[in-house]
Amino acid sequence: MIFEELEQRISSLVPSPVGVYRVDWIQEDIGFSLSTSGALLMFIRNLDPYVMVEFEDEVKEGMWKSTVDGKVFAAWRFSLESPTLPSIAVYALVLSILRSRTRDEFKIRLKDLLRTVIMSRLGHDAEADSDEESRESVLLGLIGELFFLRMLLASTTRATVVDLIQGWKGSERSSRDFELESTGIEVKTTLKPVSEHYFSGVHQIEIGHLSSGRFENEAFLLSIGLSESFVPDDNSFSIDSLSSEIIGHLEAIAPYDSGASELFLRKLESYFDGQGRGVRSSDRFFNLTFIRSYNMADSNLQVIRSATLEKYPMVVARSVKFVVRLPSDLGGNTRTLAGVGNVSTFFKEVAGGNDGVS
Repeated sequence: MIFEELEQRISSLVPSPVGVYRVDWIQEDIGFSLSTSGALLMFIRNLDPYVMVEFEDEVKEGMWKSTVDGKVFAAWRFSLESPTLPSIAVYALVLSILRSRTRDEFKIRLKDLLRTVIMSRLGHDAEADSDEESRESVLLGLIGELFFLRMLLASTTRATVVDLIQGWKGSERSSRDFELESTGIEVKTTLKPVSEHYFSGVHQIEIGHLSSGRFENEAFLLSIGLSESFVPDDNSFSIDSLSSEIIGHLEAIAPYDSGASELFLRKLESYFDGQGRGVRSSDRFFNLTFIRSYNMADSNLQVIRSATLEKYPMVVARSVKFVVRLPSDLGGNTRTLAGVGNVSTFFKEVAGGNDGVS
């Protein structure tokens, strides 16, 4: 097989429906598929288990049933998605595996591919010093985003519900977690009693361009404080409970053929599978301790910005990462919104939640 043929085979894959993987078996024991969110997955059959021992946190072993002949078989599944590794590099590593002349050579090259993809993810995730910290960070981030999404959907209309789901960008390559028209919203979640949050660069603080290419008119930081609930009460929530509430609301308000529920599930899946970031503890419960919204253009938001870095021409701007600790109220002319009621009312207006039911 030549590179162009492999590239064509993979490029022709289409996202799989929910609950099913459409696998193109390029060789007898090696196949490729796209998840419902479009993540590239590799399936491997007839492989000695010990080969995958060092990758047990990243590779899923399971029994699969063919929809063609009904046969059940064992296979390993691994996501090849990486935020930093170019597709051409992934294809080249895959091609080297396909061209292996011996089984030992195959194992060595397979391990090279897995290590390269995994290290590219870890290198990209500078927000955490370890895998465990990374998963905790992603878990909290997802909980915060789902909490905010549920808040937005509480009184939305059929006319805007799909736009709201499309505006949720948390797991995508976007500088904002939510994009509502020309407004960007960055959601930060913490277990600390104060609004202390990590930023991967000044682009998360400053007004810029949205993923659509549109220029932001406004940008907000939504700071959410949580406490873990080991004895859940009526006010506690988890990934599962928030997701169920969101799906229930979508099915109640959105037209059957709108695709809103399916779109939400695809976006949710990317956290669990497509990005390979391993959010696992979906049964952990939390309670809200505070929620605050800060206008990123507020002059009282005294943080590092591009103008700050211009004073240090030898510093590579994109390498600068930092943690901020914000007061409960910035003061000044721009009001810091606090509390579920105030935050909910404001962002529902931004999202068009007061347009009336269509």
